[in-house]
Amino acid sequence: MLALFVSWQRGWVQLPPSTPAARPWTALTGVTIINPGRDRRENQTLTIGDGRIEAIRDRVPDSELLPRAKAFEGRYILPGLIDLDVRRVPADGELRRLFGVLFLATGVTTIRDIGNFQGSIVELQRRIATGEEVWPRLVACGRVLDGDPLLCPGNHVVRSADDAVHAVDEIAASGASCVAVQAHLGDDALATIRLRAASQDLPVIGDVPLGVPPDTADLAEVHLVTALPLSQPLRGPADRIRAWAALDARGIDAFVDNAAQERSAYIPNLLLWKQLTSNQEVVTWRTAAPFMPRFYPEVLWPQTLAVMAGVDARTYAVAIANLQRATQRLHAAGVPLHIGSGSPGAFVEPGYGMLFELMQLVAAGIPPEAVWAAATRVAGEAVGIAQLGVLEAGAPADLLIFGKDPTLDMRNLNSLEAVITQGRLYGKRLLDRYVDQHARYVRSLAYDRLSMLVPHLAMRWAGEEGGECASP
Repeated sequence: MLALFVSWQRGWVQLPPSTPAARPWTALTGVTIINPGRDRRENQTLTIGDGRIEAIRDRVPDSELLPRAKAFEGRYILPGLIDLDVRRVPADGELRRLFGVLFLATGVTTIRDIGNFQGSIVELQRRIATGEEVWPRLVACGRVLDGDPLLCPGNHVVRSADDAVHAVDEIAASGASCVAVQAHLGDDALATIRLRAASQDLPVIGDVPLGVPPDTADLAEVHLVTALPLSQPLRGPADRIRAWAALDARGIDAFVDNAAQERSAYIPNLLLWKQLTSNQEVVTWRTAAPFMPRFYPEVLWPQTLAVMAGVDARTYAVAIANLQRATQRLHAAGVPLHIGSGSPGAFVEPGYGMLFELMQLVAAGIPPEAVWAAATRVAGEAVGIAQLGVLEAGAPADLLIFGKDPTLDMRNLNSLEAVITQGRLYGKRLLDRYVDQHARYVRSLAYDRLSMLVPHLAMRWAGEEGGECASP
């Protein structure tokens, strides 16, 4: 016992922090209800029951409510944020808990995990629904469908039409809510996947495969960087960035005009690509990811930089500027934008990545309220959960409580005071305290050594080290 105490004192061993406790919440009164892009109502009373919004109406007499209903009087209530691009929910219990709290602490109350659907996801969804796991609502695609050779070892190879049919049927049977595709898929296989997924009422989303013209890919949602018309063969992410950098104003106009005639939505991932620009040299652990284990900024994320080697800083800067212009033009043309962080992609932390992505979209020229609408109501429609992303009677009770209105100024994101997810309230200070304590825990020498060793061995066994798998 004495040795353990001494080790703990010296930082060799620390215990993980206790999971934040939720409080059931039944009413908010004297608040401003904001449905971005639709309406705002001042001095309202919102009541909650069984994880859903029961009613929103003009303020009722205080005598009809519990005293704590006035705790957030004068505040601004918005739907919870929905992150449509989360990659590889960790299986590790402690790291998974950190991800969940980071999302909630930044106002993300729903995530869509792309390409990591396993039995563990089903169990996690159950634990979230019952409140056993402090996590946002979780929806998931099936394993990413890819061609041969696989872009990532965890993908599902599809070589023929029969493979495509079986793969989509397995995804549908697993309970996944979408089908994700990636770079090496062939044109014929993609066509079969689309047809089979449509028969199962599953949207097909992801990258436009290399060699497939974007206007024939016909995806429900496309990662913007992969959506360029093909002027020459492209081999990977670096080629895509060079192609974006080569576009002139007329090329961007032609791309947007073509996109406006299609049925696809676009997910910009502006932050993810900009982070590669700013991290050409690997930055230190504490500045790159203050809340994450060292394995991410010092091992996994630098692999992405290796994949992008040969793209100079000026090419990046021009490509990012063109992506921003295209994003603004897509919005102006009425093309749906879906918002996702790409976390934990290179130098993008869960939760905070979503907030910075919102800011990137505003910087690209999209009005804050339109960005909020895309990250709530439009995203809710994309995941197919009725009334998700809006504040109205019968909608899921996933909402955020702000001291200042963030639809007027994105700097007001800092005024988040509490998060309600599925009717359970978490105070912002409580969530932040857990994150800070967890940051100290992952920096204990025992955790640090194990967190560097075990993933290395797992990646080596899976054949992922040094590959393109860490790339966006």
